[in-house]
Order: sequence, then C-alpha cells, then structure tokens
Amino acid sequence: MMFAENITQSCVYYCPYNSTYLSYSDSFKTNRCVTKCPDLYFGDNSTGYGQCLSACTGLNFFRDNTTQICVFTCPKSNTTLGTVDTFGDNTTDMCVSKCPFGYFAQAEVNRTCVRRCMDGTWGN
Repeated sequence: MMFAENITQSCVYYCPYNSTYLSYSDSFKTNRCVTKCPDLYFGDNSTGYGQCLSACTGLNFFRDNTTQICVFTCPKSNTTLGTVDTFGDNTTDMCVSKCPFGYFAQAEVNRTCVRRCMDGTWGN
C-alpha cells in the first residue's frame, strides 16, 4: 500500500519519521501521511517508520491519550498543558493517571503501575 506524503507531494511506501518530522501512515481512513493519528489510533514508530494503530506493537509501550502516540515512558504532569502525572498500566497498555486496584504508581525508573514497590519505597 502506498501513502500520499504532503511535504514531497509524492506517493511513498512508508511515511517519513525522524526527530524533526513525525508522520504516520493512516491506512484506516485516508491513505495519507498524517502528523496526528485519528481518534482511537496511536502513532507507533517501534518498527522504524510511523503507523497509526489501535494498539502499540512495541514491547512495554503504552498508549498515551494526550499525544496519541505510543510511548515507552508515560509523561509527567505539565502545568502549562494542564496534564497530570501518568503511569503505564500493563493490564490495559494505556498511560493512566490512577493505577488499577492492587497496583501502585512507581514514579522512579519507567513510570509504571506495579504490584510491589521497589526497595526503599512504599505504597500509599
């Protein structure tokens, strides 16, 4: 399948994805390279090129609803954007502001929900 790429105005097999230009192939709606995926889809670049997917394919990647991107580490709060701390929930593969019952938010290391806190920390 080929996708319409706006910058070069050409048809491409893979949408360009690098540190300055993020684009994802939207094969679900328009067959175009897009800078933000449609609702309910997340930009996943774990394969080396961007795709809009309903679930992240990379190991230990979480869907971030704020950016609609698959992330390895869920984002911290940002007062300018009005966002709250989020943590990776392995039961849903989503970034969540509150971990599910029986799990605790582990802010150190990779910001995930864990059943047992790391040594030197405790659940609240």
